[in-house]
Amino acid sequence: MIEIKPQSGATGAASGDPFFEGMAADPLAAVAVINGEGRMVFCNPQWDRLQMESHGVRLDTLQGRLIDEVFPPEQVAEHRELALATAARGRAQMVRKCCAGRMYAVWTCPIMPPTRYSATDPVFLFVVRAEIIDEHLLSVTGDGTIPVVEFRHSDLGPLSVLSRCELQVLTLIARGMSTKRIASELGRSSKTVESHRTSIGNKLKVDDRVRLAELARRAGLTTRAISVSSMDGPPHQ
Repeated sequence: MIEIKPQSGATGAASGDPFFEGMAADPLAAVAVINGEGRMVFCNPQWDRLQMESHGVRLDTLQGRLIDEVFPPEQVAEHRELALATAARGRAQMVRKCCAGRMYAVWTCPIMPPTRYSATDPVFLFVVRAEIIDEHLLSVTGDGTIPVVEFRHSDLGPLSVLSRCELQVLTLIARGMSTKRIASELGRSSKTVESHRTSIGNKLKVDDRVRLAELARRAGLTTRAISVSSMDGPPHQ
């Protein structure tokens, strides 16, 4: 059982569990404990900063708030679905989620009752870190025994203006492919690929291939285990 006892300050925390204390103190990790109601019963400052920047919320702290007050409805529903799945399995899982154009690895761990927050229902520990660009997530999760899930309602940030075909082209550009190779990979003409590349540059106001590749890698496009076409975004071609 992880016991979290608030100290002075809205986001301070003390725990009898050194593992939790280490995560909560990690300056690179956003950490929160969320109960079954969806209330953020503990948040470290990094969690506050990440969520407020990603979702445009302006509050002193998110501690004590419901996730419904921060996340869009479809993300709230998916987070609850994933949390319940971890509770049913009784073990942690890793979720890849893109927020405002940056890919994050979200470690979700059920904490089974009794806890100070509930005598009967589980609470959920969330630990969020920016994903290392170009590093396959399975290399981070070790032997692959931790399930890795793609978040369906990710926010591509500046890349959300791109069509699905443009996202595919951008991904292959980031993988270092030439126009000819991209055309072959997608089964399209080089002229069509160049047209998509021009459109990408115009929409993002970036015409440098290196910068385009950086944006794609930051959003995790190059390390996705699923087809780019399944990512949220405009359905038009």
